[in-house]
Amino acid sequence: MGIKSALSLAVIGLLALGPLTLPISFADDEAGSTDPIAFGPRSVSGWEYGAGIHFDTGYFSGVMSDKSSGIDYLCAADGQNLALVTAPVTSGSMKAARQVDSLVVSAYTPKGSTSSSHTLSDGTALAQIAYVASTIGSPSNTEAAAREAAIARIAGVYEGSVWDRAAKGTFSAANTDALVAAATRSAELQAEAKQLAGPYSAGLKIVLDAGGQTGSLEGVGVVSAAGKWLSGRHYTLTLEGPAELIDASAGEGTTAATSIDGVRFRVTGTGEITAHIRVDGVPDSRPWVSEGTSNLGAAQNLVQVGRTAKWNGESQPEPVVMTFQPVVSTHVKAEAIEAGEPLVDVVEASARGTWLAIPDSEVPVPVVVRIDVYGPFSVPREESTVAKVTEDERLGSYSVTFNGPGVKETDATILAPSEGFYMFRAVVDLKEQGTFAQFIRPFESPFFEASETNVVQWRPEIITSAVEVSIDEAVSGVRDELTVSGFPSDHGDFPGLGSWSGDHGVIDHYLYFIPEGTDHVEGVTAQIEPLAHVQTPARNGEYVIEPEEFPIDWDLGMGTYQVVSEFVGDSRVAAVRTSDIDPKEQVHPTFGEVRTVAFSETKDVKAGARIGDTVILTGNFPAGSYTEVDLFAWPVGSSPTCENPIWTAKRIEHGGNAGEYSTELFTTDKNKDLTYGFVERTYDAGGNPISIGTCGESSETLVIKVVHAEKLPRTGASMVGLALVVTSLLAGGTFLVRKPRQR
Repeated sequence: MGIKSALSLAVIGLLALGPLTLPISFADDEAGSTDPIAFGPRSVSGWEYGAGIHFDTGYFSGVMSDKSSGIDYLCAADGQNLALVTAPVTSGSMKAARQVDSLVVSAYTPKGSTSSSHTLSDGTALAQIAYVASTIGSPSNTEAAAREAAIARIAGVYEGSVWDRAAKGTFSAANTDALVAAATRSAELQAEAKQLAGPYSAGLKIVLDAGGQTGSLEGVGVVSAAGKWLSGRHYTLTLEGPAELIDASAGEGTTAATSIDGVRFRVTGTGEITAHIRVDGVPDSRPWVSEGTSNLGAAQNLVQVGRTAKWNGESQPEPVVMTFQPVVSTHVKAEAIEAGEPLVDVVEASARGTWLAIPDSEVPVPVVVRIDVYGPFSVPREESTVAKVTEDERLGSYSVTFNGPGVKETDATILAPSEGFYMFRAVVDLKEQGTFAQFIRPFESPFFEASETNVVQWRPEIITSAVEVSIDEAVSGVRDELTVSGFPSDHGDFPGLGSWSGDHGVIDHYLYFIPEGTDHVEGVTAQIEPLAHVQTPARNGEYVIEPEEFPIDWDLGMGTYQVVSEFVGDSRVAAVRTSDIDPKEQVHPTFGEVRTVAFSETKDVKAGARIGDTVILTGNFPAGSYTEVDLFAWPVGSSPTCENPIWTAKRIEHGGNAGEYSTELFTTDKNKDLTYGFVERTYDAGGNPISIGTCGESSETLVIKVVHAEKLPRTGASMVGLALVVTSLLAGGTFLVRKPRQR
């Protein structure tokens, strides 16, 4: 700063060269001297230099500090008659800084011309001056001078100033280069102030999620008058009303050059919520100016620097209604039912969180749960929140009302019309909640949820007919004809899904042998190993099991061959097993033929003759089989009587081999006329009769009489021979007579 040796009372401020803090040119004093002298702020005034540029001889541009308060200032671009270096201006001449709505600024006035000044009341410009002053921080010398120059630019008094002239090369003095740097920087500061100065506004808004129970705070930060985000400031978020931040730590942060979004919150009640933001260190939107005065007139005004404020903003209020989420868990009462039976669902209702009460009461909000029933479907489907079902596939709906958590069962009014799978789906539809809909969030269970699917199983029928068929002379088997019905038409195609098993592909057919003498009752096959096992497809149709697949084992002896067919079942089709006692599925083996012929040891068949029996076996018999022969006698001419044998031949152990077998001989009574009859009994190895002869059968009967010698007329024939012939004829001779077996 410079001053003439004889200082005029009329001091022209620094605006002679620009609005500097201290004058660099003065009007001539009374002596008319124009030589400047160097001086600084007078110590008695309580002011001192801060960061800034000293140029030429004693001139200065930058920050000035009030030693008594420790407050720093910049020139307010409204230089008046008296500067701080003027003797009448003391520290008491400066008032405490206050925010202003207008500021008188002076433009450059050439020497000898009338000073030009104007009042700056544009709020945008004032806010930009406040921004430049408040964001000064701890400036370098160049930065401090640049801040003062920027204020001159914003105020419209930069043109012709010392910075302008230095930048244009029309001012030459010591440290001119520093002034040029400050001028360049001041343009940047002005551009920054245009973008980031106030008045500030809040971009804060409340965005509720679907359902209205959670949401986000968007636009966290401070927005400048130009719509830019002010960064680097500490902020605090709070919620007023029935809501809270989900993450409490998200309530604090630092503003950014862009909007901060996604600060999550939850609704805690019904009412109105407002989000508030407080940001520290925000520039004021109006400058703080210290106005000077003295008994000599107005002194130069100063702008306080580094002054910021706690800025507060808020969102628009948002009405919210506390709702709760009903959760419906359901399962079918029975996984498998019969056609025509009711489709019943067990429904359990709870809440995610707390089940709300009706406002101003302790009565739980009622919730209506609709249970839709769909079906029948040939197979179950994948669980899905989006399923392709038609209205035609919906059999009907149940409605269950819950006044708080609990378990209820639907009624039984919807019946399963046929085989197939049926699916239940729980829905809480707001349209069905009446006046309480505002407190409830909707709910929908998935389609084809496993616990919500049941089945009316298909019940197959297996009709069979078994017969014995001869394969060759020594081999026979059971031929079984089957008719299968009742399976779904696509059975075999379903691979399974979740807990639902896939289609079982075969029907099993077993051939059992039930030995003679065994109680042939239901369940008899449970402890018997099957003789053969054949499978046919588990599909509707007609099938044949050939006798080669079900061979008869002759060595098993007497008994019954029983065919049993079984489908073990799967998720779609019920298990079925044919009866152990179905007569259509029974075959009794046909063994070979037994013929017997009585014989006499001699042709002279008379009382006392020795007789026996020949057993002839043809065909197949079980191993270990044998034959027993009893001999009976009764008076000639009377009916055959076979109650008590008079003789039993030794057992014939033929072992099931075909052939002829004769008993040992029996000596008849030589003194009596008697009819002798043999009765054959053939058994399997277990003693079960295969064949039993008939009492009095002609081929097994001999009539033997006592022959008395008599004199007869000569006829050329022997009477003894005649008697033998007669007796032989009466006894059936030695003819082999076919005899049917008894079993």
